Amino acid sequence: MHDPNEYSTEYLHYRPQSLPRVDRITAEFELLTAELSHYVRQVLHLDVSFERFSTKAKAIFDGSRIELNDRIPAEEQAFILLHLTGHAAQLATLPEWIDPPADRFDLRRYPENEAVVRSYERQASCYGAGLLITLERADLLPWLNRIAAKDLEYFIAFCKGEPVDFSKKSVTPEEVVSLFPLEIPKFTPVRVSKIVIV
Repeated sequence: MHDPNEYSTEYLHYRPQSLPRVDRITAEFELLTAELSHYVRQVLHLDVSFERFSTKAKAIFDGSRIELNDRIPAEEQAFILLHLTGHAAQLATLPEWIDPPADRFDLRRYPENEAVVRSYERQASCYGAGLLITLERADLLPWLNRIAAKDLEYFIAFCKGEPVDFSKKSVTPEEVVSLFPLEIPKFTPVRVSKIVIV
């Protein structure tokens, strides 16, 4: 386990664990985000920053840089950082996704692409699961399984042009498929056009 003080300067929102349960959970995800951002910068050579966005966007991603809105909850920051790091690895190792055809994600006109999109998104989260193992945080895999399943259903609904129910707090057990942790391969980040995550 990592020493919490090692990352206290990396992420200024870290608080001690002698707090009420809700605050302890928040502090746990703040520490996880600090550990992740440190690892992603130092080992994977991605640029990670925490900015106060003027919009409601959650993050901005270009394959080599991840900008996180520091206004969003620590739990969301942790998931987005895990997931986008997975996408950075994909972009660097799967050249066909660097500039994918626009219709690949248009599930309104091409519903047959849904399986490919699901597989691509799922792999990014599997890389995130691998990062949790690397950071000795396997205890958080059930959390990642749940939030990744919910995020995937939101994304598929968006690609289909369906209304996205952001008030949905959880997913059904049928929607939660355990992620198989994948070790992130060595890669050189590849810069692509900026994507805004809302």
